[in-house]
Formats: sequence, C-alpha cells, structure tokens
Amino acid sequence: MPPIVRATQFFEFVGGIAQSATDGQTVRLPPALMQPIVSDDVAATLTKIHARYFGIEVNDQSLTPGDHPRLGPTRFEDWLSRSIPQG
Repeated sequence: MPPIVRATQFFEFVGGIAQSATDGQTVRLPPALMQPIVSDDVAATLTKIHARYFGIEVNDQSLTPGDHPRLGPTRFEDWLSRSIPQG
C-alpha cells in the first residue's frame, strides 16, 4: 500500500483563507491551531519517498516505449489544445 503523506495548509493559501473568512472589516476563523508549510518543502519531501505507479516502483525508463517505438501521429499538445474548451 502506498504511503499517505499528510500536509497542512500551504503558505500560498493563507491569503485566500483569510480572504474567504473576511466579511467587511471582520475576519471569522475557527479557534484551531494551524502550522502552514511552503509547498516547495512538501514537494521536496515527496521526492524523497520512492513513489509507486499502480503498485510498482518506476524509474526513468519504466513509462517510456523503448528504443524502437511506434508513435501515433497525434502529439500531446495537439490533443490538449483540442480537449480544452475554448471560450
């Protein structure tokens, strides 16, 4: 079973949390302690964990087609540009 990594709120969200709890000049927050963390520190910690992909460990070659692949004509960026709703 893959490890579960829990993180508190990110520093980057503190402004949004305060804004969403603000009504005029009043800020309403629950009386709960919080220890935020910067998202870069969470990412750095996650890179130290040997992540699994559908239960198996992967390396730089695990999800690539090998030396002589048969590639389809549609490139990812072309597919993505057609898949995102315009407007």
